[in-house]
Amino acid sequence: MSYHWSTIPFASLYGAIKHNQLDIQLKLSAELQFDLQNLLLKPKRSDASRSRLEQGKLTFSDGIEYQLNETFVVNANKLADELNLDELAAAELLYFASQNEQKYSGTSALDSAKAAYHTRRQYILQIVTYYLCKSSSEGLKTAFLSELSYDTILSCYQCIEQELDDIKQLVDRSRLMGNFSDPNLLKPIIYRRDSLFVEHQLLGELYYAKVSLSRMQPTDFDKIFNHFTSFSTNDILVISYLPGTMKQVSELERYSDEEVKNMHRKLTGLTQESHKLAENPIKAFLVLVFLVNFIPWCKSESSRTKQFDFTSNVENPIKLLISIGALEQFLSLATEISRPECCSDPRADLMYDFRLFLQQHIPKFSPFRFLDVDTDATNQLKRAIQQQRLNGNLTADETEAEIIYIPTKVYSFEAHFSDFCASVFSEYVHSFVKNAAFVLTHLRDMEEDLLLLSDTLELEVLSKNADLERFYLAVYYLYRSRPQLSAQFWEDSSSSLYGFLQWASRCNSPLIVSTFCCLLSALSNSNENAINAFNFLQLTNTSTQELSLKTPVGGSTSISNRFSCVSWSSIFSSLAFYSKQLSSKLPITLSDHSYSLHQSTDIEKNVIVQLGEDSLIFLSGFLQLISDIARNSDRARAELYESDNRQLIAILTDILKANTPLSGSILMVMSSLVGDGVNERQQVWSILDSWIFSKHSKLRQSSAVLKDVFLSSLKSPLEVIGFSTLVLKLLQPMKTQDEIYDPTEIPFPLDLGSNYRNQGVWPYVEFLTTEIFVELTNKKYAEDYSTPLKLTLLSLWETCLAQLDPEMIMDASACNLKDLDNITACKNIIQYLQSHPGTAVLTFLYRMPVHNALFTIANLGIDALNETDPESKESKLVLKALNVIELLLDRESFYTDELLPILTLPDNPFYIPSAISTGGLQSFVEALLLNLPLLANIALYVGLSDSEIPKVALSIFKKVTLYSSSKGIAELSLGSRLLRKDKVLTMLETIDESTRIRYSFIEQLEAPIAEPQSVTLKIEVLQFLNQNLPSTPGIATVSHFLLGLDTRSMTIGEKNDLGYIASEKSLLKSIVTLLRLILQEFRKVTDIEYIPVRICALCLEIIYKLVKSLHKPYELLNFLRDVEDSNLFVDLLTTTRKIGIDTFWNGRTFDSAISSKNLFVTQGGSMCALIAFTMYRSLILQLVALELRHTSLYGSYSLTRKYVNLLIDSKNYGRGSPRLFEFLDVLEFKPKNMIERANAAFEKFNFEYILKKIGIKTSFSHEEINSFAYDMSIVDRISALVGKESQSLGLLSLKGDSENLKYFKDEFLQLKKLLIASISFDNFKFHQLQCLHSWALLTQIILNDGGLERNTRISFIFEVFENIVPQLIDYLNFDVAYAQDLISLCVCLFRIYEVDKANIQMSECDRETAALLDSTRLFPVFKTSAIGIMSPQSTPTIRADLYVLANNYLQQSAVNKSVLTEIMIFIRSADQKFIGSICNDSLTAEGSCKITALLLLETLLKSSISLQGTKLRGSFLVDTILQNNYLLLQVQRIKSMDEIVLACLSDRRPRMSIDSLLYELTTLKTLFCLLTRIAQTAIGAKQLLQCDIFKAITDCSFLAEDPEIGLTLLLESSGNEGFGERKSIEIILSLDSSLSHEDNKSEGVSLYDLYIPIFQLVCSMIISLGPQNERCTKKAKQLTVHFSKLITAILKKDLSTGKKATKEISETDVPEDSRLRGLHDMVKLITLLDTLVT
Repeated sequence: MSYHWSTIPFASLYGAIKHNQLDIQLKLSAELQFDLQNLLLKPKRSDASRSRLEQGKLTFSDGIEYQLNETFVVNANKLADELNLDELAAAELLYFASQNEQKYSGTSALDSAKAAYHTRRQYILQIVTYYLCKSSSEGLKTAFLSELSYDTILSCYQCIEQELDDIKQLVDRSRLMGNFSDPNLLKPIIYRRDSLFVEHQLLGELYYAKVSLSRMQPTDFDKIFNHFTSFSTNDILVISYLPGTMKQVSELERYSDEEVKNMHRKLTGLTQESHKLAENPIKAFLVLVFLVNFIPWCKSESSRTKQFDFTSNVENPIKLLISIGALEQFLSLATEISRPECCSDPRADLMYDFRLFLQQHIPKFSPFRFLDVDTDATNQLKRAIQQQRLNGNLTADETEAEIIYIPTKVYSFEAHFSDFCASVFSEYVHSFVKNAAFVLTHLRDMEEDLLLLSDTLELEVLSKNADLERFYLAVYYLYRSRPQLSAQFWEDSSSSLYGFLQWASRCNSPLIVSTFCCLLSALSNSNENAINAFNFLQLTNTSTQELSLKTPVGGSTSISNRFSCVSWSSIFSSLAFYSKQLSSKLPITLSDHSYSLHQSTDIEKNVIVQLGEDSLIFLSGFLQLISDIARNSDRARAELYESDNRQLIAILTDILKANTPLSGSILMVMSSLVGDGVNERQQVWSILDSWIFSKHSKLRQSSAVLKDVFLSSLKSPLEVIGFSTLVLKLLQPMKTQDEIYDPTEIPFPLDLGSNYRNQGVWPYVEFLTTEIFVELTNKKYAEDYSTPLKLTLLSLWETCLAQLDPEMIMDASACNLKDLDNITACKNIIQYLQSHPGTAVLTFLYRMPVHNALFTIANLGIDALNETDPESKESKLVLKALNVIELLLDRESFYTDELLPILTLPDNPFYIPSAISTGGLQSFVEALLLNLPLLANIALYVGLSDSEIPKVALSIFKKVTLYSSSKGIAELSLGSRLLRKDKVLTMLETIDESTRIRYSFIEQLEAPIAEPQSVTLKIEVLQFLNQNLPSTPGIATVSHFLLGLDTRSMTIGEKNDLGYIASEKSLLKSIVTLLRLILQEFRKVTDIEYIPVRICALCLEIIYKLVKSLHKPYELLNFLRDVEDSNLFVDLLTTTRKIGIDTFWNGRTFDSAISSKNLFVTQGGSMCALIAFTMYRSLILQLVALELRHTSLYGSYSLTRKYVNLLIDSKNYGRGSPRLFEFLDVLEFKPKNMIERANAAFEKFNFEYILKKIGIKTSFSHEEINSFAYDMSIVDRISALVGKESQSLGLLSLKGDSENLKYFKDEFLQLKKLLIASISFDNFKFHQLQCLHSWALLTQIILNDGGLERNTRISFIFEVFENIVPQLIDYLNFDVAYAQDLISLCVCLFRIYEVDKANIQMSECDRETAALLDSTRLFPVFKTSAIGIMSPQSTPTIRADLYVLANNYLQQSAVNKSVLTEIMIFIRSADQKFIGSICNDSLTAEGSCKITALLLLETLLKSSISLQGTKLRGSFLVDTILQNNYLLLQVQRIKSMDEIVLACLSDRRPRMSIDSLLYELTTLKTLFCLLTRIAQTAIGAKQLLQCDIFKAITDCSFLAEDPEIGLTLLLESSGNEGFGERKSIEIILSLDSSLSHEDNKSEGVSLYDLYIPIFQLVCSMIISLGPQNERCTKKAKQLTVHFSKLITAILKKDLSTGKKATKEISETDVPEDSRLRGLHDMVKLITLLDTLVT
């Protein structure tokens, strides 16, 4: 058998266990049996293996022989040396790690191998532990379990401990060599130590599971027991041995009587040498565990009871064990596995450190094996002790000096292991309480006897015998953050646990009372537990003497004789007693030593009562209990606060005023007692303000003075923490959900402190922010003081900022609120905003010392965060600091735009206006940009596995990036384009952490989805990347950098550059991988869910925008063609699925009636899924179109053909239709707008603003499946504002369950549904149109760039026509916007078809046959065009395309009279509407629509005339056109042209651009062509004569100008140069020049283009009317006279041209050739006209 060194099979087995895949489990567990049964054992280094390795050829476990390079061999040897691992195994481990871990971690091959080494071990330990715990009845028979021995487990323990020693030796060697501080050495060492610590804990769980499954033989037990009990007393590694060992000595029924007797003899024998046992308290504790469980074992059978003398065999040994420190050891153990990090509330900590004097004999546990000795500091301490000993000040020897370790990190147990140990220890507590109650009674009696015998109470003496207190305190630490374990005490009032509490409540010793109160406070750690504890203390009142809660006026000062049970009665009485005594200034005698009070005399010789240490202990327990019960249960809090007319708060106030060391605790209790009521808050505010300022009635308004005032009352760290905690609680929001319509309350009296300072709470916020917080960061304080205080202050800022609504002003405007005063309880919005604590926090955060201190906390660093638990206080500090930064950035514009003008008003009573500013910052982002290390860390935090910190970090990074890039672009537009201004991008490019930042985003995107927040974070990362990609190419952004581009050269980088696109791992590659994974799942699912399809759409959009943003995307496209050996574009085309009306979207099918009642739209993410899928489909089309375009231009022909075949080849599809047409499936969904009107009360709302604020949620939890898919918080805020105003003005009563409230909520709920329906309808139509547009674009690219043969292309064009033409009419009726793209595509298709047809070589006969066939096939196109033209829904743009389409068809069909006849029959059947629409557009339309209408009319007339001689002589067409003065109107249009041209001849400012004039002249030319065609019919010519066409022509004075001189036109240039006005230019229009866009081109309008149609028209009229029409002939003669100059000029030009006939005209001289043609045509027309009129 051989070892497996790849982590892959172990990960697979772990995954199979997780997903309960039994067949895979059986297979893999058999394959990995050897590894699993050997746990952590490994082959050691050997010379033979090293020799084989250095030969350079090895065969690994996969059976393949590998040739090893020199670097690999060197690394393998290093790995073997460091891990003490066989060289061949090290080589295999290194190889597999480089193939797997290195690709995903971005670390070196060596570090990846170390990570794989420990990952494999942890997988093994977890898998084996699982199988040990698994019941054999479930069918999994694992052979390796029987082979697993306790010797193997012990060897694994020793292996881990040996590796820790090896690491320590490595550190010592490194220190000697001087490279100890090298981070490349330190980080791997810290990682290995962390891993070994985790493995030791996992092994502890495995050991326990093995003991649970099979009992241990005495020899095995002795080996393990002797091994770990030989450790140092303070070695933290001992703890992982304890659960299994405790299990072994607890379950005695599994052993024979003889074995138990031997165990008893052996373990109790250790007590014979108590002095030795005292040196090893772990042994003492385990013997105690055994004896506690030995008692019920004995009692279970009478024979056993008789055999063992209880006193000598049980009682005396237990008492001895306790006396030598067994319970003190239990206290140390319980403390070590306590989880204080679970609660960041400072009120959860003990108000008095009982452990300080209760654990004095046994050292605290230390992870010294994981730490390195600080040699310098330790030697310095030894020298100091030696000096003091020599001076006679100290008796201790320097060898006893405590070793000082380098504080690399805090090692604490994993949460899972701590809770596992806690459950084992809890069982021990239950056994102890149940079986050894006599010991507890003995301990209590012994201590109370000691108190009675002593004249004075000495804590040191008491602490030596305070084992009962140690037990209570151990229970406190064990249960304080574990509500489920605590609940066991309250489950059954008849249980031994509850009986223990009843017994423990009866005592007289102050230390016992106080620690019991701590125990009770730990058991009140949830709402239900707190209520049980409260009721318990109520019930104990009945067992005590009835006492009033009020302090008695007279009587003895001793209260010990007034109670024997801890109850609310006794607690209140004690507090009242102390309150009275502390407030007195008379000489008193305190007879009871238990509660003695120290006395000191003031100047007036009056006695001032002060609390002694014992009294502090006594009262601390009471205060702790009250605080925890009130903090955890609001019901209990209310009863305590309100009882006896709020007597408790009065007592606490009196004690607070006495300025005792308990002031901090009193403030803590007050913070627990204060509730959400306005009266409660205001009462406590008044108490607090009075306490702080009562001695300072006249204050100068300066921060320095206020600081001294606060510090005169706050004299200790505990008082500062208590004070800040109370202020935090007092400023927390008061309103519940039911009270949101009440006017907004301020949680303090508005005039607070107005008699002696600036009113309000600004002084409190300023002191805590600018003094305490800044000092905490700048100076070094103890962690147990600074960390809770920082957390409290950050929570205070968080709370205050969160309550300051930055949208309030805009929201109020949007819902048409007239007076904002109405929404506040103080009826003054100005004062509300001025006094708001959030405003104060914002103001002070702009001060540099404050925000620098904040940045220091947030800048903890990614490495430090990775080493801490997500629930640790360090992590919470960073999270809160980031939250504050994010909240500030969200409110910045509100502060600068709205608040600053209000705050700086001269009558601001809350703070000095002149002291308020932003500290010179244009934006708070600038402060962040000045702290680049923090910014880098924020970017790195995005990669953390914890979901909260990355989410906030990403939000901040997004805001900073947006500010930096927008400011950079603004500066770029004003300055040099060579100078980049984006500071964030510059930072990312230049810092050392740039690769890690890229990898942090990669890690977040590749992280497994453990909870809904994980998905949300992935979507937000993708959205961030998408939003930062520019819409125009050439601009480098942060997204380019993160995705893996070299932003300096905008290339994909080199293969060896980590994090770049060309390397093995990049963010873009991760996005493609994620996309592919989801696409594969799409093939399997029947229900398309929103989240996966949204991620797909985002991934595709990022890829598309990334390609579009590059000037030269060839490298990137090549990369996408070969990502992980697969072409992404092919994958997109082959994995797509067809959808239909029956497809399920988030569990529902499509409902086309879009309204508020449509659940498909208003509930869950169904409509969102459909919209996202439509986006995704559109992006596939756009991306494939882009790729196809590039491959046709720069790629290979074969790849282009591959894409085209995938799209249009229908051979491989069962449905027989090409894949391209399947992409149109999204058009099957045709929503109908049936959205109802909103309530009239909402008519004045600004819905444009409201709709902008509504965004789609990034994820939906299972609970939200039927809720809104959109974030409707804007509507909630508006409804709250409207409700507040309505109630304030007395318009509505929204209290309780009134009808008004129900109606009010229902209407706003309906409004939400209407808004969602509206947004959904608009969004879906937008993306559906986008998809259609993309499809049309892809189709054009296939035809233009797809490399299709002509015949294939023509066939495909017909196929496209067949698919889209039938839908055109439907779309015109449904929504014309849909028809626009398809009609434009048809025009394009027809153009390509005409070109291809013209270029196909065939005989004339075949061409006519093909033309007839094609005309028949294309007739539906013309028919659809005609119907579209007549449709009232069609727009001028659509009709312009339809005119072109119809015109092209008519021209193509002109050769075949049968087709023309069918066309004319169809036109005639359409009545006059068809021709009427065209005529109407030719008269009134603008732009291309008019010109195309004129052209179509001309073609129609031409076709009609060509049918002369048939039954259809065309007269009906002419008759229709000539109706309604059509010709007269067109003739008048000719006259208006003269005005247009004359306006351009003016010397004033130009009135028209070249483009406009060109359009007008083109229209005129087209009009003359139409009139010429009309003139070819007798009726048309006659009517033209009647309309006086000749006069209209002669009235155009610009036509009569000397054509050789031409016209000088003053026009605007077509381009806009610069930012100023358009330039005016002069252009000469003559026979030798033309009006065009560019002077060097001839595509314009020359005078020939106007004169030729005019003369054609005149000739046509004369010919149609015949020579008999004298009037026409006469008019024509007059026209020749009118144009005599023109005729003369033309003939002269013709004569001069004839002389140069021998000159050869160059083919490239196109303008000259064009003019010659015009000249020759004019000569012919002049000759013809002269012939006709003479």
